[in-house]
Amino acid sequence: MAGGCWTTKHILKDLPQTQRRAYAQFYRSPCMMVNVAVRNWRFLYKMGMSGCRWFEGLGNSIEVRKLALTGVEDRTIGPDSPIVLSLKVLYSYPGAPTEEQGNRGRAEMLGTSFRDYETTSP
Repeated sequence: MAGGCWTTKHILKDLPQTQRRAYAQFYRSPCMMVNVAVRNWRFLYKMGMSGCRWFEGLGNSIEVRKLALTGVEDRTIGPDSPIVLSLKVLYSYPGAPTEEQGNRGRAEMLGTSFRDYETTSP
């Protein structure tokens, strides 16, 4: 089966024990990607950045994304261009065992309503 080890170990019932033991050492952590369309990104440009990372509040990083275009025209983007900001939300619990971090993160992500995410302020 072609796929990630974490997924494979849950799908294949006849996975040989050697691979099953090896795959038991791999964990998958949840990650939520949020795309936000904005009319411009001048507020970031004024600070001299097109992306950043932070360590408190909702999310962990944001990046200005240049979306794929079709056709011969290669448009450039500037601070006054409408763009999509991609916000990455990692669910980590430093100090907890790896497997527990993944389980807690999945529970948090799936147990939080869209309304709660939309009204959370960093």
